[in-house]
Amino acid sequence: MTTIYTIGHSNHKWDTFHPLLKMHGIELLVDVRSRPVSRFASFANIRILPDLLEDSGMDYLFMGGSLGGKPQDPSLYGDDGKPDYARMAGHDGFTAGIAGLISGAGAAKTAIMCSEEDPVRCHRLLLISPALEACGVESLHIRRSGEVAGHLPITA
Repeated sequence: MTTIYTIGHSNHKWDTFHPLLKMHGIELLVDVRSRPVSRFASFANIRILPDLLEDSGMDYLFMGGSLGGKPQDPSLYGDDGKPDYARMAGHDGFTAGIAGLISGAGAAKTAIMCSEEDPVRCHRLLLISPALEACGVESLHIRRSGEVAGHLPITA
């Protein structure tokens, strides 16, 4: 079974985030943020992160356009103005993104990254993990402590 890890950069510093990736042997970090910048973790900005990862022997791939939690397409939002994950999951761009993610994970130990540390509050668990699991791919969530959580309950 293929496994894809998830991680949130949260307010980590590079010196605490990087060891979490190394601890789990991550070779490819896939950025699934719609906007790949951070006010709280400066290393996580798209102008900095790819070089840091390369220096550490890891690859970086931005997939926030297809797998991000805040799509540009207004039809993917509900009447309340919030992203509609059910609509997003059925969108051609999202399904193509999931296929690409799975393909990449077949070649390298992969983690997807967003900003939220707690996967229960993030589209990594609420949107991406169910799509992966429907394709027979396991999702494991790297937590701040370095521990890995799997099969978390979806509460949103």
